[in-house]
Amino acid sequence: MDSETRDLGPNRAEPSSSVANSAERNPVDVLAEEFAERCRKGEEPSVAEYAEKYPQLADELNEVLPSVALMEQVKRRKQSQQAAAADAGMEWLGDFHIVREIGRGGMGIVYEAEQKALGRRVALKVLPQHYLLDAKRLQRFQREAQAAARLHHTNIVPVFGVGECQGLHYYVMQYVDGHGLNQVIEHLAAQRSSLSSDHWRWVARLGVQVADALQYAHEQGVLHRDIKPANVLLDNRGTVWITDFGLAKLSEHTDLTALGDIVGTLHYLAPEALESRADRRSDVYGLGLTLYELLTLQQPFTESNPAKLLRQISERELPRPSGVNPRIPRDLETIVLKASARSPDQRYSSAAELADDLRRFLDDRPIQARQAGAAERLWRCCRRNRAVASLSLAAVVSLLLALVVGWIGYVRTTEALDRESRRRKDADEATRRAEANVAMSLQALEEMFNQIKSTDEALLAVSPPDPGPGRPGLGPPPDNPVSRTDSRENAALLQSILEFYGRFAQANAANSSLQFEAAKAHRRVGDIQQRLGELNKAQQAYERAATIAATLTAAARTAGSAITQYVALSAELEGRLGQLARRQGMLRDAEAHFRKAVEMGLPLVKENPEVSAYRLSLALAQQSLGEFLWRQQHSPEARGLLEQAIANTERCISGEPKPPLRVSLGMQYRCLSDILAAGGERDKAQAARRKAEQLGVGPPPPLPPLPPGAPSPGLGPRPPPGFGPRPPPPGPGMD
Repeated sequence: MDSETRDLGPNRAEPSSSVANSAERNPVDVLAEEFAERCRKGEEPSVAEYAEKYPQLADELNEVLPSVALMEQVKRRKQSQQAAAADAGMEWLGDFHIVREIGRGGMGIVYEAEQKALGRRVALKVLPQHYLLDAKRLQRFQREAQAAARLHHTNIVPVFGVGECQGLHYYVMQYVDGHGLNQVIEHLAAQRSSLSSDHWRWVARLGVQVADALQYAHEQGVLHRDIKPANVLLDNRGTVWITDFGLAKLSEHTDLTALGDIVGTLHYLAPEALESRADRRSDVYGLGLTLYELLTLQQPFTESNPAKLLRQISERELPRPSGVNPRIPRDLETIVLKASARSPDQRYSSAAELADDLRRFLDDRPIQARQAGAAERLWRCCRRNRAVASLSLAAVVSLLLALVVGWIGYVRTTEALDRESRRRKDADEATRRAEANVAMSLQALEEMFNQIKSTDEALLAVSPPDPGPGRPGLGPPPDNPVSRTDSRENAALLQSILEFYGRFAQANAANSSLQFEAAKAHRRVGDIQQRLGELNKAQQAYERAATIAATLTAAARTAGSAITQYVALSAELEGRLGQLARRQGMLRDAEAHFRKAVEMGLPLVKENPEVSAYRLSLALAQQSLGEFLWRQQHSPEARGLLEQAIANTERCISGEPKPPLRVSLGMQYRCLSDILAAGGERDKAQAARRKAEQLGVGPPPPLPPLPPGAPSPGLGPRPPPGFGPRPPPPGPGMD
């Protein structure tokens, strides 16, 4: 093992730069080569040893090294059986030096060769000279080259070129250093007892690769028609390759198969192919049998007599894989049985569906396939054995005659149940009508709330309430008794609506929707009472809303239901209670409410990042707490909160912000500017001030002078000169 590989030890988290920066020296490739070399020397290295030694590469090593070990074992076993020279002593074919024969079949002989002009190893498929006497065989050979050459997929052996030399037709393919799955299965069968539990997932991963390649070939209009273990190669990296398109059918070409011809290898032939009918599902069937053999390590049909074998294929269902090995996972067995079903209509309609179900198995998700039930298996059995089915039918008819009397009683019972069902249906309809009436009532109340709120806000715009003592920057309200009287009448009307909500909710205590509406109604009344300066009444309304929201949250948590909307309302109410406490001079209570609003808002935004209402509510809470702490001379924490509030508000703005957001964002920048200026960061303070002015929030009016020795009015110590206005009144609710 070289020095750059040793850098991957457990005490070194990163590979060396020479490995990491080289596109040709992937660390996993380096370790796979070392592992293979140790196997060739007769050692028995452990995959677990490598995974423990290189934990950062453990997942890839666990996937690659088992295939490397398997390939090396198969290679050692087959080396003694390989031919030393090519067929008939042939050493050269044009530019290609024949190294050895890899295999042969009905469509030609495959050699490992070296292309001298390019200095590369290739696989050379040659049609022997005596095959040229058969025109159809030559056409099929040429058709195979065309089919393979048009396919460019990671798991399909590519064709580099075709040619003719010395009267021999050939085509050149990529050389895959590996073995056919038939050899792999033979090797695994010899060590069946030592198979690990990961074998099933390894089979599923191979199946995904082959199914994806087949789906690609089908989309290009190519049917393989001879999928079997011998035509699927497994290389030393654990990648599978589909090869041997000798029987492929191209959609735009006339089939070379005459009516009655049987195309393919008999053991893996789809039943419909016995009637010269084949489509995409026939390739799915061949892959299903290949996976079956990888799971059970034996052929599904074992008859050697061709006539009996044909009867097995056409009439017999596959034995369940779990009957051979009970450890085979149930879902994987179901997938394989569906892929290899006798009837094409009962199989996956495409290789893509098979690949999707295999991925579901690998991801531990529910598969789409289902096992055939008892009724379905009985129906299939009847179709296969019509004589037995006829006798069974006669017995069933006799049984039915004996049940006639019982049927009459059943009919009468059913009629009685139908009458009861109709009565139940009428009761359900009445319940739905009642619920619809409730919804209409709630909608009417909602419209009344909105109308009163609009009128009240218009009145308050003319005559704002007295903010209370110590609020800088606001003079006494103009004398407009009519406006204030109308607002208070609206508040009284709202209070009467609240009482209706309370009675309505009390009569429907089990209805969480009505309870939630009642909580929101109390919050709305609190908003308007606060605008009117009725702080005690506003506090009572908010606290009542908070109590209902807390009760709903606890009940929903116990029932395992969603609590998001209740927590959102609670967080909003904490912010409003904090504003009230601040206006009343209860500073500790104000800080506690503001902090609780932020604490409740953070997880809401984290779990629902795209809900702007939750993010704006959190921004307002951060702004309120930040301004409060700034007034209490906790500038570092206040600065952080204001920056977070700005970030959350700006994230909710797309294009030109609406006036409420514009004012809120401007005030956040205004407050941040004062904090930065007090900390000596003049450039940043100026930038924040300009942002505030662009949003329409200018410098605040000067503070009135305090009498000598008088305490600071309002909320704690007096803020530094130039401190901006307080946050806006409560924003829109979570309606």
